[in-house]
Amino acid sequence: MERDVAMHSAGNPDDRILVVFDIDDTLLTSTQFFGGDRWFRWQDGDPVNTDDGQTIIIDQDDVLQCIYSKLNALYELARFRPTQEDAHEIVARLQKNHSVTALTSRAPGARTGTERELERAGMNLATSHLMPLDHSLHYQMSGRGVSYANGIVMSTGLDKGIVLDAVLTKVGKSYDAIFFIDDGAENLANVNAFWKDRSAPVRLYHYTRIDKAVTNRELADAVATNRKLNDFLKSAYPDRRRDFGNDICN
Repeated sequence: MERDVAMHSAGNPDDRILVVFDIDDTLLTSTQFFGGDRWFRWQDGDPVNTDDGQTIIIDQDDVLQCIYSKLNALYELARFRPTQEDAHEIVARLQKNHSVTALTSRAPGARTGTERELERAGMNLATSHLMPLDHSLHYQMSGRGVSYANGIVMSTGLDKGIVLDAVLTKVGKSYDAIFFIDDGAENLANVNAFWKDRSAPVRLYHYTRIDKAVTNRELADAVATNRKLNDFLKSAYPDRRRDFGNDICN
């Protein structure tokens, strides 16, 4: 991808280029299964391949209720590592000549933990921002929160093609070419569907360096942890636990 950006820039020196990175399993990956991207995809109903050759879809009884409300707390507690050792160097090189931003499916409430873990990994996206550093953007789309600040768009699982267009429109930015990198095939398909007929060409890159396979032990531990989490909430925050049980997530 980096070479393609450089080649495009060399052939089109006046072009305004935007590079968009996903975060989970693209820039950062979780050091644990629970709360990580593989866990989230299993929670979201995606079929997962296990270490003994099975393909498993989550049982509805094991689904974490009001997942985005709980994920904010999990991201605050969790640790993440770079997906590759030179990830911070790649980002820094791109930032020297182009606009670079992250577009994550995480919700706005996860911003503090997200920025902390990116900083720990040596990535400061605020140096290539779409808005002045003392400005931010917050709005609702389809009942979900979207925010932009410090080089990061938090989109609460919304269609990334639509979110990218909305954010650029709201901040008054346009680009001659966009390079979009994501580990999620569905995200890439959504971006392509929305942007394929737009004037700015969008080049898509599927990041595949993180193994998506899970182990049966990871799944069993995650089910047990979910039960422990619900027991904790019932004891410490019974009103909140009752709301989650009734799908009242706000």
